[in-house]
Amino acid sequence: VAQGTDPLTGLAVQTGAIATVDTPGYARDVAALNNIVAVADSDAGVSLFNVSNSLNPVRIAQVDTPGTAQAVALTPQFVAVADGSAGLAVISLADLSRATLVRQYNFGSSANAVAVAGGFAYVGLSNGQIGVFDMDAGTEVDRVILPTAPVQDLTVANNVLYAVTTGKLYALSLSDDPLTVSGSATFPGSGGAGGRRFRVFAGGGLAYVTVTNGYNIFSLADPLHPIFVRQEITSQFGWKQIIANGSGLGFAAVDPNSTSDGAHDVSLYNLNPGGTATQFLTTFPTPGLAEAVAIFNGLGFVADGAAGLTLVNYLAYDTAKQTPTISITTGFATIAGGGLQAEEGKLGRITALVTDDVQVRNVEFYIDGQRVVTDGNFPFEHSFVTPLITPTKTSFTLRGKATDTGGNSTWSQELTIGLVPDATPPRVSKFIPPPGSFSGSIHSVLATFNEPIDIATLNASTFALTGAGPDGAFGTADDVAPSGGVLSYRDTTNSAFLTFPQDLPPSLYRLTVRAPLADLAGNVIASSAQMQFRVFGFQDSDGDGVPDDVETSIGLDPNNSDTNGNGTRDGNEDFDHDGLPNAFEIAYGYDPTRTDTNGNGIDDRNEDPDFDALTNAQERAIGTDPTRADTDGDGWPDGAEIDSGSDPLNPASRPILTVTAVPAEISVVLPAAGALGGPSTSVFVATPYDISLITSGPSQVGGALPPITVATPFVSLMLPSDLPPTESDPLTLPSIHVATP
Repeated sequence: VAQGTDPLTGLAVQTGAIATVDTPGYARDVAALNNIVAVADSDAGVSLFNVSNSLNPVRIAQVDTPGTAQAVALTPQFVAVADGSAGLAVISLADLSRATLVRQYNFGSSANAVAVAGGFAYVGLSNGQIGVFDMDAGTEVDRVILPTAPVQDLTVANNVLYAVTTGKLYALSLSDDPLTVSGSATFPGSGGAGGRRFRVFAGGGLAYVTVTNGYNIFSLADPLHPIFVRQEITSQFGWKQIIANGSGLGFAAVDPNSTSDGAHDVSLYNLNPGGTATQFLTTFPTPGLAEAVAIFNGLGFVADGAAGLTLVNYLAYDTAKQTPTISITTGFATIAGGGLQAEEGKLGRITALVTDDVQVRNVEFYIDGQRVVTDGNFPFEHSFVTPLITPTKTSFTLRGKATDTGGNSTWSQELTIGLVPDATPPRVSKFIPPPGSFSGSIHSVLATFNEPIDIATLNASTFALTGAGPDGAFGTADDVAPSGGVLSYRDTTNSAFLTFPQDLPPSLYRLTVRAPLADLAGNVIASSAQMQFRVFGFQDSDGDGVPDDVETSIGLDPNNSDTNGNGTRDGNEDFDHDGLPNAFEIAYGYDPTRTDTNGNGIDDRNEDPDFDALTNAQERAIGTDPTRADTDGDGWPDGAEIDSGSDPLNPASRPILTVTAVPAEISVVLPAAGALGGPSTSVFVATPYDISLITSGPSQVGGALPPITVATPFVSLMLPSDLPPTESDPLTLPSIHVATP
């Protein structure tokens, strides 16, 4: 009673601030998940709290970050931190008592905002870009450029990423690869309070974006195409953030002043989503300057400036004994008769639509009668993989249970979803590192699939990494499979990882994904997927493919992968505008600041150093090695394979030969056309050595030459018009003489 709680339930009776825990820095942002609360603590990094006893939060870790922590987002495994000019910081939650900084990545522009989904961090940058970072692999995997800058806030709802820039809300589908803008909507209002950023919250079919003196409401009836509905203007000029609780209320950091003077507290509003105006309910003073808010299990968590973390019970616990209402929806297809249908072994989502006379505390989700998760954050939703069809299972059920802050609960309707066979084989949708890329150092490779994979089929044979060895060619005796790698699978993103305890040795590498790798339904991958990348082993602190010492010499920042902040990594820039990226030129001995490195009058892009009839620009586009005439080591020059339609990266793919030149004597004599009753048959001659092909003129062979294909780095082709037919003398390689009488 003295502490303001009910001794029979432990629930808070009083409203207002019920606990405050100081942090060493200035609390700017807050996020909550799984009884963990993370606070972006400015120069002090990130403060982590255990709130399993919500009335007694315990600080369990303080992790300093290289920059100034501006924003935080949580997954069960990681804390993603928008770390200002230092970019993205990633903190591991594997051991809560020893939470540690495991990743730091500089995007080349200040990181203002961050959101997470499925192991990926989406980072909003000052230059108007969104960087996508795989937190497990420690690799940037995508970059999106928005038309307006800076990106001020990000949030994820219903598998859609929402981004706010000045005056515009963007929607980007997380199902798209690569990430692209699907829709957008403009909105009125000036910049955030006291220069603070705009904030966005999405849930329950609506989105809310704060401006200085209020907030804008958007309809998300079509989640990928937000529509501006109306603006709520108030007499308050200190709006910083508002979030919905799922029961019609909004919890906001707001006060009269846009600057940091005066009181900055939190307030409660009736959002009245079906009406025309927001209704102010009450204000709860906090000991600090309220900068940002979060809701978890019916309590408010406040990033309270210099005061640290403040917990606010903004609603008295529910004594009316009125149960909430709940219904569930899915994205599964509706069939004739109104039933629902889904493919087996596919990613699905369940969303709960809940209301309560006071407030919903959490929602439990059940599949086939078994509870799979309890969600304490609105919007209440859960992703899962549909069951497999068996002789006794052709459908599955979904259900939700909502509980309010008084302990009253109710069940949703039960949905039965019919299962249909998955007849589509899996395919690789993305490789990391990207095919044809250059890295100074790398310790992990991954492949992302378009659907869940049967991990029983994932092994060293179906997911194989091979180094080409000293000779730089695959399929030769010195090929080697790096040892010590750990193969793992992440079902949230359908990604397979091969991670090594140390960086890979310098070499050319090939990652092959092949049968019998299969999806959950047993469909085997239709064709092998393959990609190559090169590791040089030089010091490359920012991972942009340019050695640190070279970056310094050409005016780049070795600790910033995007020195000029234009959204293109330094290694992918083309300083001399010759069509070859900096990393490619450096890797193969060219000067990235000069179009004609050796001064011979030929641009670097048009050089052919290995004499395989492919220019550097062509080899880069194809992925072949410009220093090796035969990249895949199958005896055929790369240019010849391209001309004949075979794959110069696959030693099992070769041109069809009628005559193959080998290190032995060879003689090819073609009779005149008349002797065969028509044109001579096609002749294909291939050799890695010189060829001299001499044929008599058209008048001697009946008016037309036979089709002849010659593949070699050097060919001399002479077609005299009047020379008599010559006999073919057998010659020993490296020369071949082919005569057609």
